[in-house]
Amino acid sequence: MEETKPEEPDEGATYKEKCDFQLRKDRCDMLIYPNISSDMKNLITETTDGVVAWKILKDHFEPVTRARVIQLLEEFFGIRYQPGEDVGIFISRVKTAATRLQEAGHKLDDLYIGFQLIRWLAQEFQSTVQQIYRWKEEDFTAVKIEEELILEANRLQLVKQYLEKTDTVYFSNFLSKKKLSKVLINVNTVPGGTTATPADPSGKTEYQKKDGKVFNCKTTKHLKRSSKMLGPCYLCNKIWAS
Repeated sequence: MEETKPEEPDEGATYKEKCDFQLRKDRCDMLIYPNISSDMKNLITETTDGVVAWKILKDHFEPVTRARVIQLLEEFFGIRYQPGEDVGIFISRVKTAATRLQEAGHKLDDLYIGFQLIRWLAQEFQSTVQQIYRWKEEDFTAVKIEEELILEANRLQLVKQYLEKTDTVYFSNFLSKKKLSKVLINVNTVPGGTTATPADPSGKTEYQKKDGKVFNCKTTKHLKRSSKMLGPCYLCNKIWAS
């Protein structure tokens, strides 16, 4: 509820205008009285003016005293940036605390507001914080610091998204290569641990064994291609000389 000062009717106001004004005042009182606790009702029992009742309650809960100002100052300088907190929300908390101090009659200088904005930021903001400390005195204002922090937060968010995307692509490529490698191993491996090499133009399939390089026979005569290495045929186990 906002505190507003009603405009009283002029001396030359009509009876209807005066009645309407009184009705609105009574309505304010009826809105306040039923919606407060019973112990608070004792504070406003002696008035039927909604504006006066609101002021009494406000002074009770927000006393403009030195103790109140000290309490608000302690709350202001106790505000800290929470890990993972949105920078915009953190800035809003600092500004709200500064506004409450101003309403209590103690307006903070921009120097203190700016200091509180950069005092407890996370490690990733420290390069920006050091740059802000080197600003000229006329540039060190809460408004400019707020703008700089929001820009840096957006930049960090873009970098984070880019790195996450890069990691995803890299991991996907790694899995694809691993899967392809496994397929090639399965295709090129024959029983007994013998590894086959691609077929030559004559239609014979070449196999590599520990004791030499031989060829798989494709006819009943077990013809073989000329080779300098010796070894048994994979199918008939006959030894062929080069």
